[in-house]
Amino acid sequence: MNIQEVLCIMIIGYCRKSRVSEVDELDRQVRLVKDYCKAKQYTISKVFAEVGSSIDASRPEYTKLLNLLNKYKNCTIVVTDLDRLSRNTVILGLFQQLCKQQGHLVELTNGTIYNYSDYTDSFTSDIIASVSAYIYQQTKAKMYRGMIQARKEGKRIGAKPFGYDIVNKRLVVNPIQADTVKRVFKLVADGVATAEVVKLLKQEGITTNTGRFFDTRAVRLLVQNEGYTGKKEDNIYPAIITRELYLEANQQLRSVPNCGNKRSYALSGKIICSKCGTTLILGIKKDRNAVIVNSCNSSNSIRGNHNSKCSCMGSRLDLVESLVISDCKAYIECKLSSMYDLLKSNEEILQEHKQELDAITKEIEVNSKKLDKLNDLYLLDNITAEQLKEKSEAIKETITMLTLKKRRVEGYSLYDKVALLQNEIVRLEELQSNLNIEDATKLIDHILYYKDNAEISVNTIFKHGI
Repeated sequence: MNIQEVLCIMIIGYCRKSRVSEVDELDRQVRLVKDYCKAKQYTISKVFAEVGSSIDASRPEYTKLLNLLNKYKNCTIVVTDLDRLSRNTVILGLFQQLCKQQGHLVELTNGTIYNYSDYTDSFTSDIIASVSAYIYQQTKAKMYRGMIQARKEGKRIGAKPFGYDIVNKRLVVNPIQADTVKRVFKLVADGVATAEVVKLLKQEGITTNTGRFFDTRAVRLLVQNEGYTGKKEDNIYPAIITRELYLEANQQLRSVPNCGNKRSYALSGKIICSKCGTTLILGIKKDRNAVIVNSCNSSNSIRGNHNSKCSCMGSRLDLVESLVISDCKAYIECKLSSMYDLLKSNEEILQEHKQELDAITKEIEVNSKKLDKLNDLYLLDNITAEQLKEKSEAIKETITMLTLKKRRVEGYSLYDKVALLQNEIVRLEELQSNLNIEDATKLIDHILYYKDNAEISVNTIFKHGI
């Protein structure tokens, strides 16, 4: 008889890989877990295995694992490494709390055992989790630096732009598509509206790399791609057009009064004059080459004066964007604060839920002992068969009612909701740390703007349900 059979411990394996491309990784983990358990003479009840991100708390198999661990006590979870459970310290902390409450152990395939009721084990696990999270972030940063360096060397990362092929990880000019690129730039530079360019390309059956016909947005993006001149930021491209043609086409793209040629900005249509309610127009300050919020100059009724124009002045768009991003970060911070409080309250509810379940279980055990004692009294001839039947039925009825109550309580679990809440917290934390104006626009409904002399006032109005 092994130690598992003595202690009546349920053995559960959990394996996870991050990317689908890691073909053999998941099989390797499952094999290591099973081989380890075989060597330890453990009988595995279940092995959960899945592909999922380490920072995602709503992984399907991980959620099943949590539900099982919430239902039973004194289980042992076998993993190859702690970071297979999660690299997020918040998610891992909640997992550790569950293990501590239910008496679970975590056992690595190298023989290391973590008992989270023990302060030293819990502290050691926290250190390992923090180091793992740090290494993970460093690895991502290294990969990003590698991508940047590859681009500097002329190697292509990602999909190819229209006009090029990829040969040995490098962009080479596609002669047929390159002719189309040159024609588009020349047409736009000559003042042809993008809508007319779209019609021409469609008539000739020319499509994008995805097989779709060009639309005005696709034409604008093509013309705005500086890479066709041979360089875009740190990325090296084989040149298809001259820089002069690029500048001429883009100048024309901004100046031609055609709806198909209007530049698109993240805050377009969202900036509203707070004084008169007019939607403000964005434009180009040619002498400064800067995008601006144009002055209102609306003739809308202002305080009953129909002859007066709005005095709201214009400003640089980047100044407005910076204020909007600040508002969004503050808004996200407020949302996170309320989520943290909710997460804490849910943890308290889970604790109360566990205490109630423990109380019911204890009451069932007490009544079961009473039933055993009655049987003993009958065997010793201290009570009659009629007395045994009468008292036993009452106790059995009580046990039945308690069992039904226990099932109802067990069926009420907040762990799925907690997992979703954790995932949303992680999403908002990442959004907050890497917030740009494009992401910010997903949060806002509109912006109330006003400028009087040097003072800019921005009040960001957010969408409901964000």
